Order: sequence, then structure tokens, then C-alpha cells
Amino acid sequence: MRIRKLVAVLTVVIGATIGGFVGSGSAGAVSSGDDVQADRFFLINTATDQCADLSITSTTGNEVVQEPCARMPTQVWLAQPLQTEPSFQLVNQSSGLCMEPVDVVGDGIPVVQARCNPKLSSQQWQFVLGPVPGPLKVVNRTLGQCLEVKDGSLAKGAPIQVSTCVDSVAHQVWQKLQVPRTV
Repeated sequence: MRIRKLVAVLTVVIGATIGGFVGSGSAGAVSSGDDVQADRFFLINTATDQCADLSITSTTGNEVVQEPCARMPTQVWLAQPLQTEPSFQLVNQSSGLCMEPVDVVGDGIPVVQARCNPKLSSQQWQFVLGPVPGPLKVVNRTLGQCLEVKDGSLAKGAPIQVSTCVDSVAHQVWQKLQVPRTV
């Protein structure tokens, strides 16, 4: 596990040094490969080293937050492919609910759990890869904004939100860690 963390950190440092991340509007920036969509994964913020998780209860309308990665079922996500490829829904494997911003206007919009509806454009996401394999940004297709930890907080339970994508913002960078089939 230490090797994976070291590789993740080095990947972020190298990616930032080489020139940041490809913007969501750039051609070829979005991956639609099966490796992104087929597997269950932990979504780890590389700046805080914590996982996207469900808030206290896994019901509709509750915020998605960061928690220390503990390999809990509430921290397992699936990129469910949509017909509007390369978009997908981010489905929590514990609750069966999808990530969705609560509003379609503004910056710092909280992300909550909502019933999955493939017709809702607000539930459509894309992975935008950095210059080297590993780190990525998670972009809401409707808003064109990036998933991030609010204010880059290191606090347990800090809310996950979407804001304008900025290459130099470290708390907008995520790493997918594949989940063993037993979790």
C-alpha cells in the first residue's frame, strides 16, 4: 500500500510539473475506456488522501463527503456508462444512489446523493486525465465544473462540491483505486 501511495504522490507531482491537467474542453482529454467504466473503485482525493464517501446516512439529498479511506462499502463507486458516452453516472455501491450537484448555477455547489436517472444531465460525469496516467479530474458534464473537497479541507467529513476547474488546484485531483471484488 505504501508503494501505491508513493506512486500516486509522484504521479501528481510529475503531472503538476509537466504542465497541469488537460481542460475539459480539450480534444482527447476524456477517457471512455472500459478501465474507467467497468470497475468498482475508491475515489481518493490526492491532496487530502481521503475517499469520497456517503454522509451520515445513505439517503437521497444527503451530501457526499470525504472520510479517511477505510475500505468501507460506502466508499465504493462505479462509473455507470450512459448512452451519451463518454459520460457516466457515479453510483455509490452501498446506497445505489448517484452523485449530483444540488444546483446548476454557481461555484462551490454541494454534491449530494440522488436517485439515479440517466436522463438527468446533472448526473453526467467525465474523467479528465492528467498528462501522465493516474491522477484525474472528475468533471460534471452539465456544469463543466470539477469535483473537489470544499476549500481543500483536510477535515474528516468535509463536503465534496463542484467548482470551476483550475489546473493548479490540488484538491480537484483524484485517483481511482480499484476495489477487490470482496468489498
